[in-house]
Amino acid sequence: MYIIGAGMAGLLAGAVNQTATILEANSKLPDNHQAVFRMRSNRIGHYLGIPFKEIQVHKAIWFEGEEHQISPRLAHYYSAKVTGKITQRSILNTESPVTRWIPPSDFVQQLAERCKGRILFNQIIKVITPEQIYAKNGLTYERKGMSIISTVPMPMLRKVLHDYDIEEDAPDFNTSEIFINRIGIKNCDTYATIYYPDPKFSVYRATIDKNILITEGIAPILKDEFNEIKLSLGIGESLPTDCSQNNVHIARKISDISSEERHRIIYNATTGHGVYSLGRYATWRPKVMLDDVFEDIFVIKKLLAQDQYTKRNYKQGE
Repeated sequence: MYIIGAGMAGLLAGAVNQTATILEANSKLPDNHQAVFRMRSNRIGHYLGIPFKEIQVHKAIWFEGEEHQISPRLAHYYSAKVTGKITQRSILNTESPVTRWIPPSDFVQQLAERCKGRILFNQIIKVITPEQIYAKNGLTYERKGMSIISTVPMPMLRKVLHDYDIEEDAPDFNTSEIFINRIGIKNCDTYATIYYPDPKFSVYRATIDKNILITEGIAPILKDEFNEIKLSLGIGESLPTDCSQNNVHIARKISDISSEERHRIIYNATTGHGVYSLGRYATWRPKVMLDDVFEDIFVIKKLLAQDQYTKRNYKQGE
C-alpha cells in the first residue's frame, strides 16, 4: 500500500498500516496543526499505546461584552462569519464542561517514529495510473494492484487522476484564510473555549490550552479585540500574557460542498482508480476531527479486505 502525504492523517494511517510506503511532497514533515488539538475519545491513544491526557473543557459564548446562551441568531451569526453560509457549527454544542483527550506534545514525532524508514520525502505526485505512480522528480512507483490512501486535497487528487468532470458539474473548492495566534499565559493551567459570533469581531474562537491562548480569526487580531478576549476569559492583569511568545500562523479553511458532489468524487476515485481518500482536505469536509480520521482508516481497511476477497473469489471462479 502507498499513502500519499505525511501530515497528521497520513502518519496516523502509516502507524496503523505498518508496511505502507508514505510519499510526502515536502522535504520534511509538514507543520500544519497550529489550532486546537483535542479528541472526543481516547481510542487513538489506546490503540497506539500513547498516553493521552484526559481534560475537562469549559465553553461559553461572548457577544456584545457579555456571556450569552446559544440562540438561533447567535448560531447563524457565527456560521456566516466562519463559513459565509448558515449551517450547523460547533457553537451549537456549548455544553460545559465536556471531557476531551489531548495527545502529548511530541505526538507527531511519535507517529513519525512508527513510520521510520517508510517516509519518502520530496515526492510530488504528478500522475496516478492503475499501474504506476509518477513523481515530478522522475521517479516512478509500481502499484501492481496495490491500493493508495490519499490525504492530498480533493481538487489536487482529481488532477493527478486526470479525473475531470464537465466544467458546469465541477464543485467550487473554495478556501479562505484564517489567522491563528498562539500566545503564552503566565500562571495558567486550564482548558476553555469561547465563541465570538459578532460579525464585526475578527476572532471567532479563543481557547486556553493549559498555558497557551489560541485565537482563530478571519483577519489579523486587533489590540482592542485582544483586550476583549482577555476580559471574556478572565485573564486580565492578574494573569498577564507573555506576548514575546506570540506566534501568528495563516492557514486555509475549506468551504463545504454538497454531500452528493463529495460522494461522487470519492466513489469514483475508489472504484475507478483504487485510491481511498482520508482526512479533512482529501474528503473536503471542514468539520473532520482526528477521531473521525482514525475511524475512517478502519473503514478503508474493511473496504480493502472486502475488495481482496472479491478479487480472490473472482479468480477462483474463472
